Amino acid sequence: MWGPSGVITAAKVNIVTSDNVTWEDAFQFDPPAGTGCCEPQPPYWPCGSTGPTWTFAGQKFVMDIKGNRGVTATNLTLDNGPTGSTLFVVDDSTNRILHANVPQQVLLGQTGATGATGAGLIPGEYDYNFIMYDGSNPPIRIMLMQGKFILEHGV
Repeated sequence: MWGPSGVITAAKVNIVTSDNVTWEDAFQFDPPAGTGCCEPQPPYWPCGSTGPTWTFAGQKFVMDIKGNRGVTATNLTLDNGPTGSTLFVVDDSTNRILHANVPQQVLLGQTGATGATGAGLIPGEYDYNFIMYDGSNPPIRIMLMQGKFILEHGV
């Protein structure tokens, strides 16, 4: 289901980076597991919750970046599924932490990298979605994030 600003079950996160650096933002999905009431769990967890049990084990990640939601073609797709791709690196599978590892030349479409397709980006504002998928056939795909991807012109 689409809400006023996108898929209502995915986190809305705007990403801003420069066109003269490697994009290296890190993300954590759900806080680390805990026990008992309140701390360290978010207040919306019931007492006795032990936190999330899902992990990044066996998962791959893809980000599609488009000029707007209405177009079919992507300006840039970043996928760590292909063998040898390091565009997204899982830092901690259990605590669901990963980081982007996208060189400047890939963002701009000046050179390819394993897992990168598309013409690249020019400074501006784009829409993106970030999807986790597994190795099943067909793969189970879960949208984790969506929002604006803003590429600013560096000095």
